[in-house]
Amino acid sequence: MGTEAYKEYSNLVVKSVDAKGLLAMKATSSRLGTSDMDDLITLMRHLNIKSIDEVYDIVIDNVPKNTLSPLSEFFIQEAFAIYSKEDSAQGSIREGAESLPYPNGPDAG
Repeated sequence: MGTEAYKEYSNLVVKSVDAKGLLAMKATSSRLGTSDMDDLITLMRHLNIKSIDEVYDIVIDNVPKNTLSPLSEFFIQEAFAIYSKEDSAQGSIREGAESLPYPNGPDAG
């Protein structure tokens, strides 16, 4: 997971996880009743995600595979569906928004 400098001082550098790493953490935490869903959608927008496969690739590249639970997969699918509908309402077409990805899990590829 990459980091980026948030603030730099003469004797201190404050770092934060990069957007892809944060997307992966939000996707795998999948906490209901929090802002995780909204945060995940915001990060998809920020990263200009084009397909749900791209989301899964980012997650798999940034967190251990055993952290991707069925709840996390559902959370990603729901977030991408909302993100795609918002984007479609703005007139843009996204790949893969109509079908569920990875019907047998992200490793079935």
